[in-house]
Amino acid sequence: MKLTYPAIFYKGEGGYAVEIPDLPGCVSGAETLSDAILMGTDAAAG
Repeated sequence: MKLTYPAIFYKGEGGYAVEIPDLPGCVSGAETLSDAILMGTDAAAG
């Protein structure tokens, strides 16, 4: 089964942070937006 969660992205000086509000404590980040999307997907899958 594949689940879909909304994500919130924040742009900061060091890159992008991503938070998955439906999964408390699920946060990640990366230097580029495309990498932040991948990191958020990986974090939500864990």
